[in-house]
Amino acid sequence: MRVGRQIEAAAGSALAAKAIEGAQPLGLEVGIEHEGRVGIDHQPGVVLHLAIELKGSGVIANTLHPSTYMNTTMVRQSGTTPISTVETGAEAIMQLAVSPALEGKSGLYFNVLRETRADPQAYDAAARARLKALSLKLTGL
Repeated sequence: MRVGRQIEAAAGSALAAKAIEGAQPLGLEVGIEHEGRVGIDHQPGVVLHLAIELKGSGVIANTLHPSTYMNTTMVRQSGTTPISTVETGAEAIMQLAVSPALEGKSGLYFNVLRETRADPQAYDAAARARLKALSLKLTGL
C-alpha cells in the first residue's frame, strides 16, 4: 500500500560551506545567504536518515539535485548565466514524485534524472546520529 512520497530537492552547492560546532555534518552547507539570512542546505544525509526512520510505514523518502543554474529569477538576479531549464528540473522532480519505477524505493539520491551515490558521509550511521542530535539542538526540540 502506497501512503506517500517525500522528496527533497537540494541545490548541490547553494551556500558557502562553514563548520557547525567544528564539524561539517553530512554535507550540510551552512552560510550567510543574501540579505543576512542564514541558510542550511540539507543534502542527502537528512533524507537518507528519514528514509530509514520511515521504513515500513509506506512512505518513501528520496532526494535529488534537480538541475544546475536553472533559468530562474534567483539565478538571473545573481548575475549567473543559466545553463539549464526549469523544465529539466521539473522533469527530475516529477520522476521522483510519480514514476512507477520508484514505487517502494527509498533512501535514493538523484543528480537530475540519474540515480547516483550521495556523499559517503550520508551513509554513515554515526554521522546521521550526530546530525539528528545537532538538528534537535538547533531547533530547540
